[in-house]
Amino acid sequence: MLALGATIALAGVIAVADRGLRSPTSSPSPPAPAGTPAPAADPAPIASAHGEAALAFRSAETCKPCHPDIYDEWRQSPMARSVELSGWSLRASLDVLRTVGEDETIRTLCYSCHAPFARTSGSLALDTPPLHEGVSCDFCHSVRDVEVAPTLNISTAVPGEVKTGPHADARSTGHETLELPLMRRSEFCAGCHWFAWPESGMPIDWTYKQWFDSPYRTEGVQCQDCHMPLRPGRASAVATAPDRGGVRSHAFHGARDLPTLRGALALRARRDGGTAVVEIENVGAGHSIPGGGGELRELELRVTPEGGEPIVRRYDVRYFDEDGERVTGSDDGAVRFEDHAIKARETKVERISLPPSKPAKVELWFWYVTQEVADRDDAAAESVLVTSTALAPAAAKLRRGRGGSRVPSRPPAPPGPEWRAFPAPAKTHGCSPSAP
Repeated sequence: MLALGATIALAGVIAVADRGLRSPTSSPSPPAPAGTPAPAADPAPIASAHGEAALAFRSAETCKPCHPDIYDEWRQSPMARSVELSGWSLRASLDVLRTVGEDETIRTLCYSCHAPFARTSGSLALDTPPLHEGVSCDFCHSVRDVEVAPTLNISTAVPGEVKTGPHADARSTGHETLELPLMRRSEFCAGCHWFAWPESGMPIDWTYKQWFDSPYRTEGVQCQDCHMPLRPGRASAVATAPDRGGVRSHAFHGARDLPTLRGALALRARRDGGTAVVEIENVGAGHSIPGGGGELRELELRVTPEGGEPIVRRYDVRYFDEDGERVTGSDDGAVRFEDHAIKARETKVERISLPPSKPAKVELWFWYVTQEVADRDDAAAESVLVTSTALAPAAAKLRRGRGGSRVPSRPPAPPGPEWRAFPAPAKTHGCSPSAP
């Protein structure tokens, strides 16, 4: 760990102030060549309530002139929208904590990852630019180290004129650069994607741990290979920027990108008499599905016979108190949890009784916010249909006709393959080890 400046944030993220720091391995910035985009006006540093450890994280708008393509990708990503997507939960938690005089807890435990600028600003407001930017450029590119631990991961961020990145040959006209090999590895993501509730030790987001225990780690596939795949282009619009034959996407595609979600799951279904045999396989995610988010997210299988009610199977995470009652993962009384998610390369097989004479519809839904959580927190439930298929009625039994011939008791089902399946998922990102 770097001992630089004053520690100003705990729990999920530790940020330290940078005052004139220059690493001996950082690269001096050359003079700006002709035609270089003019940097955007630098917004005022974010006011801090932490005395001498005042921060100077900058808005992503500052980065846009030199990195327009990356900015446009990031602007539509879940990283940029982390406050928007989780704002209802953050505000609901804040309202609860205020009633017991612990409103600062929201900043320590939740803002650290969902709203790091707000976390370090001394403000609980989420609607003031650039506090609402979510996980922005300057936060990730100020990280110097991540300490990975079972219940408390610490990212050390050093805001200032030195920006970290994965390349040794990076040069910038707007700031100094520092190669950070950690940025090419999954450990970089662990600062936010392996988190347990401090009081109970219940895991809230353990996506990193799921990847760590999966075959993908031993094969050398990192989080960045799937969520930041290489695409054509360069990292900077500056004329002298290196051409590395591609640049990492900053769209951060995951469960909220439907092609990515569909590429991670395979759904197969067939009849076995009066039973539907359904297989759900995690073919493309390097972690469980659903991933992080505690009880918020859920994968749901629905099998609906014609004219009947849907039969449901759920794949999720469930928390319980000592009396066996369902509670939230952030409930201090939670003592155990059950993980029903589908692990990397795991196949879940369900056998569901159905009327043999009825066709049935098989659907796979992904819930970003389950109905139960929405009802509890006065929020909006949110889900998407991932894929579906159909099951024909079971084949009819044959009876003896005149002259001993065997005839069907009813018209047979149309011919077709034994398995009815969604088309094989496309390899949208490849998810194989690639050059940085």
